[in-house]
Amino acid sequence: VMMLLDTIVVVSSILERRQVLGTLVDMMIQLASSDRGVLFLERDGELMLEVAQDAAGNPIEVTDACKSVIDRVRHLHVPVAYLGDPNDEDEELVDSARAQGLEQVIALPLKVRTVPIGLMYFDSRQATRDFEESDLIFMQALARELGNAIENSRLYQENVEQKQALEGLTSQLAQKVQAQATELADLERNLSQLQLRFN
Repeated sequence: VMMLLDTIVVVSSILERRQVLGTLVDMMIQLASSDRGVLFLERDGELMLEVAQDAAGNPIEVTDACKSVIDRVRHLHVPVAYLGDPNDEDEELVDSARAQGLEQVIALPLKVRTVPIGLMYFDSRQATRDFEESDLIFMQALARELGNAIENSRLYQENVEQKQALEGLTSQLAQKVQAQATELADLERNLSQLQLRFN
């Protein structure tokens, strides 16, 4: 419970989107004891890779993730976990993980309230620790909170961009007002000169 609270506090205190996403993936890699982690977010109906990094926090290319797991989480919005048990009842999951040489695969949906916004995916070529049902339940609870943190960072980024756009428009408007004031002053001066000439 304390780790959940600590994670929520850390993530909630970060507002810059890229930093939030990288921190989330790093925390979940450590929690899952995984080799790597990937965060996908939905954008315009497409699942877009946002962050992919290894356990050391280095950015990585991801070409061999367990696609069937990602597809299942994306479409069913349920967590999927393969923890190296060859006797797992889900043969498709076992075959898919084994085909990739993976001993551990965990994928969690990310939601804001009930709206799916993406998913987090973690895998390892070696089982580094024994997972229990309570570990997965904890990770699901954390993923729910992380969805909210991601949404908050998105909203913050939107606000920053809107503020910058508004400041740009305000600056342009101020320049136009200044230009019109100068033009008006020139017209008044010309009018005064004409009045003096004809009076």
